[in-house]
Amino acid sequence: MFDIVIKNGMVIDGSGNPWYSADVGISKGKIAAVSRRPLSDGKHVIDAAGVAVAPGFCDLHTHSDYTALWHKHARSSIHAGVTTEAVGQCGQAAYAIEDGFQKRVLMEYILPLSNANLAEVKVDWRRLSEWSSRVKTQGVGINIAPYIGQGSLRCSVMGVEGQGALILLLRK
Repeated sequence: MFDIVIKNGMVIDGSGNPWYSADVGISKGKIAAVSRRPLSDGKHVIDAAGVAVAPGFCDLHTHSDYTALWHKHARSSIHAGVTTEAVGQCGQAAYAIEDGFQKRVLMEYILPLSNANLAEVKVDWRRLSEWSSRVKTQGVGINIAPYIGQGSLRCSVMGVEGQGALILLLRK
């Protein structure tokens, strides 16, 4: 007997093939069976007639590297069916913080946009490995695939130059 059986769903498996009608059996939190034949009843049965059933979606451009530690349950992503997020592609990733400027950018400009409670924020990492360790220790409700932001990497190697808009924002 399965813990959960999702019956009559339109299964979209990510293979590129068209959807097909099937039942999905879940045991111990993992997909244990996908069958075109009806599965025996589980402890809980969900009728998914007319509804797509998929293993989860990947969001390939998010800014959750800033919020994963404060909104660790990732409810908005989970409710949208997203189970994996790629983070850090943009100019200022939450890691590769090698100088005071980047930490100021994170604390004064980016975190306030994330609805994180700044009183509870403790940025105690500087590198991707340290950030990853903290994410693993604390736990997050989704899978995260980090990239290193080109702007963070450039500032770490070459320093800050010019009078760009971000610098002007921080001078207020």
